[in-house]
Amino acid sequence: MAKRKTQLTEREKRAAEVFAKTGSRKAAQEAGGYSASAGFHLALQRPRVQAEIQRIANETLTQDILPLALATHRWLLQDPTVPAGAKVQAVKLAYDRALGVSDGTGKAPEAMTPDELADAIEKLRARLADKAKVIDAEVVDPAPPGDVFG
Repeated sequence: MAKRKTQLTEREKRAAEVFAKTGSRKAAQEAGGYSASAGFHLALQRPRVQAEIQRIANETLTQDILPLALATHRWLLQDPTVPAGAKVQAVKLAYDRALGVSDGTGKAPEAMTPDELADAIEKLRARLADKAKVIDAEVVDPAPPGDVFG
């Protein structure tokens, strides 16, 4: 029986890095040296490749994007030329994200009774349903080479 590969190949690593940073399947396919017939879309279906893309995206978010966002937030709050309304929104965003939105109970989940916990869960679901926008989309792989559009 063949042993399952758990490590990424160099091609997969290069393609995953380009895909995570650009979001372009075509660029990832080229970076990984994949041909049109053995395209990156096949590698993208592998769990280890998906995990690597997620790891790189999370690393970019925490090491690059978040520090820039925090610096911009600090600037918004400190710059005297920024309108008061924008500052209020920046403060509200910071409090909501850092401290969470209070559910009114003031209790930690582990301190709630089963009924209180069920009620809090229902309130969260209702709040998320109001904010969530579900998109029914189908992922379609690029057409094989040599067809009408290729």
